[in-house]
Amino acid sequence: MDRYILREFLIPFAYIIAGFSMMSIVIDLFNHLSGFMEAKATAWLIVRYYSCIFLQTLEYILPASLLFATMYTQSRMAKNNELTAMRACGVSFARIMTPYQAVAFVLSAASAILKETVIPFTTQWAETMSDNKFRIPKHQMLVNISYYNSINSRIWTVNAIDMSDKWLGGIKVKLERKDNTCYEEITARKGKYMDGQWWFFDGQRQLCNADGIPDRGKPPVPISSAGEAIPELTETFSDLISEERAWEYFTTLEMLDYLDKHPNISDEGTTIKKTDLHARLALPWAGLIVTLFGIPVGARGSKQNAVVSIILAVALFLGFYFLTQFGIFCAKTHLVWPWLGAWFSNIVASAAGIVMVRGMK
Repeated sequence: MDRYILREFLIPFAYIIAGFSMMSIVIDLFNHLSGFMEAKATAWLIVRYYSCIFLQTLEYILPASLLFATMYTQSRMAKNNELTAMRACGVSFARIMTPYQAVAFVLSAASAILKETVIPFTTQWAETMSDNKFRIPKHQMLVNISYYNSINSRIWTVNAIDMSDKWLGGIKVKLERKDNTCYEEITARKGKYMDGQWWFFDGQRQLCNADGIPDRGKPPVPISSAGEAIPELTETFSDLISEERAWEYFTTLEMLDYLDKHPNISDEGTTIKKTDLHARLALPWAGLIVTLFGIPVGARGSKQNAVVSIILAVALFLGFYFLTQFGIFCAKTHLVWPWLGAWFSNIVASAAGIVMVRGMK
């Protein structure tokens, strides 16, 4: 029975997710075809770009595909009286749901893992290539970078960062006392984060007096052009560029690390970032949730024609994402806790699905 249900479910699911994927690629191709032609992009670059686009849209097309495939399969099996036959043989409705839920759980877990390990970086790469008109830059530069470590009281200013090889140029680091006056200033022409610590090249270390002004009575200690490790600087390369990266490019661990290292951000800023953090954790499980209430809806829709079933599936999908955006809005406007707003649609849809499954005869 499981093999039969899986076969009947996975075939339409494969067609539907392929259709949604092709639709997203075609829509994007209309916008970027001229850019590919002007840049004379290689086939490999185009394939890589659209692989990234597919991963970026997976969060939305996966739940939609699972919902449509579930409702179609259940409706078809109910129409052919296959569900009635299974129930007549003593198979519970919960047991019939198991193959659908198993597939949805595996795909949702895979989506969550991809969102933590791959998607932030592929999305950033795809958007960078689009902004650069599909020409691979020899050097991707960030300029005038500032970073404040409020926990350890250190201020970094960097003139330029070459993202290609992660070299820093024009570095100045101020180490502060508890009263925010500088007690040492480190400058270097170049720097790089290697082997878990910073190495500075061609610079100096200058102690400051009680007023935070360089103490001319204490000559600066030179930093060799051959390089010198600076172990007391505990910031990482990711910390320095975190201020320049969009929040959606962060992984969950990076979000938690950022919030931990920035205790002085405003309450409003903290609420927004915590809501986005919980939304990142909640959204990948949308596929499992929509499958839960798609099963009983599809089973009850056996007497409906195909058009009605499609409209119903679209309405359910849009309703779910309306609740998602509504919950996020309420959280970011301080109407509910960040975790509740981000998980609101999952909670409501799960409750509705459980009630509907319990009501199946």
